[in-house]
Amino acid sequence: MRMVGANKFLIKKYIDILNAMYIYGPRNLSEIARRLNIPKRTVHERFKKLREKYLKIHLNIDLHKIGMVNTILFLVPSSNKFNIAKKILLKHDFLHKIYMCLGEYTGFYAVFNLPVENISDFEDYLEYLLSRDIIESRMTYYAYDFIYVKPSFSLLNENKHAWLIDFDEILEEEIVEKNFLPKEIDKFSIEGDDIDMYIINSLQRDATQKFSEIFSNKIFSRSLVKYHFDRHVRKIIKDYFFEFNPFSTDYMNILARIQFGDKKSMNNFLSKLIRTPFLTAYSVEFGGGNIFLEMRIPLSILDFFEEILDRARKFDILGLNINILSKCYEEYRPIPAVLFDKKSRKWIFRNEKYMRI
Repeated sequence: MRMVGANKFLIKKYIDILNAMYIYGPRNLSEIARRLNIPKRTVHERFKKLREKYLKIHLNIDLHKIGMVNTILFLVPSSNKFNIAKKILLKHDFLHKIYMCLGEYTGFYAVFNLPVENISDFEDYLEYLLSRDIIESRMTYYAYDFIYVKPSFSLLNENKHAWLIDFDEILEEEIVEKNFLPKEIDKFSIEGDDIDMYIINSLQRDATQKFSEIFSNKIFSRSLVKYHFDRHVRKIIKDYFFEFNPFSTDYMNILARIQFGDKKSMNNFLSKLIRTPFLTAYSVEFGGGNIFLEMRIPLSILDFFEEILDRARKFDILGLNINILSKCYEEYRPIPAVLFDKKSRKWIFRNEKYMRI
């Protein structure tokens, strides 16, 4: 049994609201108050404190419903071209998030939300960067949308204000019946119009915005925004995820790329990590055996984390690579709604701009 200090805000009154928001979302505080049987004003006060001090709230969407695919890129800049490569990547309209990366690849780990119709254009863009000696190498994976994971609050001991983790129990042999892997995607299509894309963009910036605040500088009314949200956007929203530090101690952001021999082994291993407070998000490669695991690992248990990975090899792992991540852009970027063409109902992909050095 190992003990890891918990963030000071993780006490029952806030955990109850967090758990409820995972179920009902952050836009339905009245329902949360009713379910928790506490005054709505109390919920609002606690929610406000969470947002101001501890919590960032993000909107997670089904990318295939707006014609996009989750694209994971590892990129190694050429010698003395690190800042140039970073500047070029940050210029891309469809970049979602980016980290500096040290490990399997020393350079950048970036996630793009790419229009499916422009995958070949994106490949041309990367080949151009190679031909201009901006980058030395790259590896691209097309994958299912990231699934964001709620910390396992059952491991939190409020009296000791710590996470109590029994690694032997977590890694013990058991039959896993629940499927944690993403569902198959039938098709990629665009199930919305330009107004819907603007609403998604606004909610990705601030998932708690009121309808009256969306398009506050435009001519659209609150009733029109609500109509589009109920009719289209609600079907595109997958869930909300909450970015916060669950620990009181220093930690490292880790990305593990693990290749499995079969989906059953992948699911079994994933079921173990989900029972810890370490895993924040994961994505599975289309048609391949790779899973990408974004994790926060406290420095105090790095030795035990290495043991977990070593013991995990019994799960038919064909390859395991670890990368240390450091953010070089602070926010998750929303979809570029301004590039959705109203008439053609397609995304505008400005490859000439991205290739301009």
